[in-house]
Amino acid sequence: MPHKDPIKRRAYGVIKTREWRERNPGYDWKAVRYKLTSQERLELFESSDGLCALCYEQPAKVIDHDHETGAVRGALCHQCNTGLGWIEKMGASSDAIVEYLTTDWRAA
Repeated sequence: MPHKDPIKRRAYGVIKTREWRERNPGYDWKAVRYKLTSQERLELFESSDGLCALCYEQPAKVIDHDHETGAVRGALCHQCNTGLGWIEKMGASSDAIVEYLTTDWRAA
């Protein structure tokens, strides 16, 4: 690490990340993280017309996945993804949520 000061170290990291992204403009880290091709990632968001696959009200911005298996389930808005995480920890109670969690959306 070039800096012991945490603020300077963070600033250095931001600069280095920006430089790396400029050198690698086509790198799709979200597709790589979830083992999707860039085309599969695009299709995932297009499958619900760019809207959240759970509420269909907000734009989908998050790739939802099962934390146990790593399987991708769909594209959700931030609010639904956060709420779903809490519901999964406590047990699903809504029929819509249970249906969403048990449907293989990628196979459809």
